[in-house]
Amino acid sequence: MKPNEINDNLYEPVLNKIINFIAYASRSHSEVENRLNKYLYKKELSEEDADEIKTRIKHTLEDLKLLDDEQYARSYVEGRIRSGKPLSKRKISEFLFKKGISRELTEEVLKLFTEEIELVAINELIDKKLVTLRVGNSRKNRQKLISYLLNKGFSPHLVYPAVDTKTNLQ
Repeated sequence: MKPNEINDNLYEPVLNKIINFIAYASRSHSEVENRLNKYLYKKELSEEDADEIKTRIKHTLEDLKLLDDEQYARSYVEGRIRSGKPLSKRKISEFLFKKGISRELTEEVLKLFTEEIELVAINELIDKKLVTLRVGNSRKNRQKLISYLLNKGFSPHLVYPAVDTKTNLQ
């Protein structure tokens, strides 16, 4: 078989595997690139052939609107805002970085995550944590709450006033 025939014979099966990979959960360019490398490494192709197949598959996925880092990042941030398990901006940023989303795009998308939204998340976490804390030493409970929220990645300038407001009401 000629190299182009090999590429044509591999293109559809690898494309179908990648579409199944994306169908399970939304994926970033970086994740798709890593999965393509994994699939194509097993096929022992030349670097040019592998690059050609990867390029064709990525173009197809982009044309089908299945591969869009901006949409991926936006939907992740919006999902975390609506989620019952809130995350801080820092944790969201770390997650997006691990998924290969550029720093510029991450900063742009995190504009959706306003301070008001972060305060709501902090207050939700404080309410949940207060249920588990023992009644008694309020200074110790305050410190536990602060440590808990700071470890979750929330900003100190938001954590301290929120904790002080909640612990004074208790």
